[in-house]
Amino acid sequence: MKKLLIILLFIPLISFGQDYTNRDGVLLNEINSKYIIVSKPQVYNKKTYVSIDNGQELKTGLNINAIRLNNKKVKFSSIINVINILDNYDVVQFEYDESSINVLLKYIKKD
Repeated sequence: MKKLLIILLFIPLISFGQDYTNRDGVLLNEINSKYIIVSKPQVYNKKTYVSIDNGQELKTGLNINAIRLNNKKVKFSSIINVINILDNYDVVQFEYDESSINVLLKYIKKD
């Protein structure tokens, strides 16, 4: 019983210290771009990297624009998880095909 209580108290402490960032280290909630594009390969029943494009300089490499947690690339099961993190953006356009899902988001001011 003591182990269960310790685990239940430890898990919330870990989750409060987790901040998702783009590859430049900017917190997702602090991105200051009017529009951003969030994209994810369409793979069923498998977590994949989600890329975020807010106009930063292009670099080469696989998944270079992947969302990061504690400076490590993070895989998501759904693009909706990322849209929920970006609560200061509204969905403008949602586009998907056989290979990928792309979402155009527009910045909104919160009162």
